Amino acid sequence: MWTGGAAAAPLLVRALVVSSYAHGNWSALPSYLKARMNADALLLESFVIVIAAPLAGVVAANRRAQLQAGAAWLAGRCVLFAVALATTAAAVSFVFQPSVHVAALVPPYLTMAIAALAMASVGAAAGEWFEHPLDAAACALIGCLVAGLGVLVAGPLVDRVSAPAVNAGLFASPVVAVASAADIDLFRGEPLYRFSPIAHSQFDYPAWPAACVWYIAVAVVCFACVVFMSNRECRTLSAERISV
Repeated sequence: MWTGGAAAAPLLVRALVVSSYAHGNWSALPSYLKARMNADALLLESFVIVIAAPLAGVVAANRRAQLQAGAAWLAGRCVLFAVALATTAAAVSFVFQPSVHVAALVPPYLTMAIAALAMASVGAAAGEWFEHPLDAAACALIGCLVAGLGVLVAGPLVDRVSAPAVNAGLFASPVVAVASAADIDLFRGEPLYRFSPIAHSQFDYPAWPAACVWYIAVAVVCFACVVFMSNRECRTLSAERISV
């Protein structure tokens, strides 16, 4: 289920992108158009992980509680989700544009995998913290949406924020980090160049290695919280048995 669901997301994104560009034989498209399709698909996939990864983490936490599995089981499911999604996305991208050197695919899709793991770990921690999975899903999804898309949709509010704060918001966004790793000038393309004040101000795109370190740190902290809450739950159950 985890591998199939994660692998299906890039395929669905690719189908949507291809249908918007070509209504017939996509292999007959010129190489520059295929490169643009790959860039659009990469951005859409980064949007997908901001939404799907935290929900997958909540589902995994709920499943762990049903199976009474350990925290390592939960972390493994989150890793499996992130790796399957990024690997499938990279493979489909290479199939559509085999002229691209494989080394060029490593930075964006490695960043995507680690960002997906971080987002899934947020969902897993929320699933452990909240008793009801809907509360956990809402909390994790709102947090990931604010971190991933907040700077992109803030609009005129960005004018009132200092440049370091804007750069910090860009650093935290998986969408911006993945685009930066793929050398995509996100804010100087449509529609952000027209609507976002960031495109007309001083800002720095995040370096993808630094962004990956940040996402790894987020994942470590969230999984540490999962372990702590799991151990606390075990101690509570043991105390209840002793009292009985």
